[in-house]
This record gives sequence, C-alpha cells and structure tokens, in this order.
Amino acid sequence: MSSTIISGLDGVSFGMVLFFVAVGLSLIMGVMRILNLAHGAFYMLGGYVGWTLSVRAGAGFWMALLAAGLSVALVGVIAEKAVLRRMRGALDNQVLATLGLLYIATNIVIWLWSGEPKAPVVPSPLNRSVQISGQPYPLSRLVIISAGVLVVGGAWWLEEHTIWGSRLRAGIDDRDIAMTLGVNVDRLSAVVFAMGSFLAGIGGMLGQIFTGLTPAQGTDMLLLALIVVIIGGVGRIKATVAGALVVGIVNSFGYRLVPSLAPYLGYAVMIGVLIVRPSGIFGNVAASSK
Repeated sequence: MSSTIISGLDGVSFGMVLFFVAVGLSLIMGVMRILNLAHGAFYMLGGYVGWTLSVRAGAGFWMALLAAGLSVALVGVIAEKAVLRRMRGALDNQVLATLGLLYIATNIVIWLWSGEPKAPVVPSPLNRSVQISGQPYPLSRLVIISAGVLVVGGAWWLEEHTIWGSRLRAGIDDRDIAMTLGVNVDRLSAVVFAMGSFLAGIGGMLGQIFTGLTPAQGTDMLLLALIVVIIGGVGRIKATVAGALVVGIVNSFGYRLVPSLAPYLGYAVMIGVLIVRPSGIFGNVAASSK
C-alpha cells in the first residue's frame, strides 16, 4: 500500500511538471491555431538557464526559477513575432519552422553547455525527505505538487472568472467572431504565447529536479506534452490537467510495475483515447469551432 501511495505521488508530481509545459502548447494551439513544436525547446532552455544561474552564478534557486521563466518568455515573444505570426494557417510551414527552432535551440544548448548531463539542482531547504506511509519521500516533489495546484487554480480562475479569460475562451471558440466583437486576437495571442513560454521555462527548472538536464530533453518533453494535449483535448485548462495527470500517473506506475514497457504506455493510452474519443477527454475546442 505504501509503495502505491509513493508511486501515485510521483505520478502527480511529474504530471504537474507536464502541465507546466503542455498548458502553453494547448492554449497556443487553441488561440493561434499554431502547432508549436519548438515548445519543448522552451522547457529545455528554462532548465539550462535556471541551472546556470543557480550553480554558476550563485543565484538562489527561487530567483533562478523566476529568471528562467522570464528569459524563456522573452525568447517566446521574439519567436512568435519574428516567425510564427507569419505562418498562421500554414500547418506545413509551422511544422518545419518550429522543428527548425527546436533543433537550433538544441544545438545552441550543446554549444554553450556541452552535451554532458547536468546533475539536478535542489534548493537546500527542500533537499530532505519526509515520512509518508513509513517511507521517506522527497520534500521537493511535494512542493512541486503544491506549486502545480496553485498554478492550476490560478489559471482556471483566470480562464473562468476574468474578462481576460472570457476573451481567451472567445478566441479559442471562434477567432473570427471574437475579432468582430472587438477582441484584439493578435494581442491575446502574444500574451498567451508569452505566458505559455514562461510556464514552460518554469517547468524546465522544476523538471530538472527529477532528471537533471540533457540536450535531448527538449524533444522528449515535446513528445510527452503532445500526448498530454491529445489525451486531454485542446484549449482548456481542465483538459490539460487531466491529460497531464493521466500521463504522469501511467508513467509512474509503469516504471514500477512493467519497467521495460513503461516508455510506451503513454502512447498506448493516447491511442486508446483516440480510438474511443478522437477529440480527447474534454474535446478539441479549436476543432469543434471550425
């Protein structure tokens, strides 16, 4: 029973990291109709920037966490204005351009930080364990769960109970109608892209607590984020949360019960959802509005 609880907590904590990455990908797809395959690079860059500030510059972990998010948000704004805004509606060009950005970012990381794995950085107050069901459990992962719950709650409140959230939902449901009602969709898109990039950068710094850092993480996390979005559906906070928790928990219990098959279980769940409900658990808002 105790091992089941521990695996469940591991799944939820990793699911929260996946949420930080996938929520931006989902909302960007919903509002801008852009498949941003460079989003995994934002996660990777956030991890490396935060790691550098924390380890080499001596900044505190929380300052490095904030700086990672802000620096990646700046990169995202530049990428959106310089590249992606010109390709709205051109899926082939989006795929090629964003894959190119992902590979460019990966090679920049290898050039600046080398391809050697980096050890995880954990803030000293959190670098200890607490007892859960008689077993030690990393405090840092409980903090990640708490941070994820706070961000999920804040994002849901913004989406459902603010004017900005109503404009966001309008832009996702029907972009053209939203524009005729006076919503500045281009400005909304820029804000969503910046916020999604910021959260991906935060996720990169939190995610390195689990795995450390490698240049391959951009691609690896992109694949997982896409699975999350496909399982949950596009364009809603609750859909991203559901998809992230499903993938995180399946991943955790998979490595505990069937380690040899664990890397493939997320894909299996995705295929099952696509067969039963092709639009995802909560439906594809962007697709349904066309």
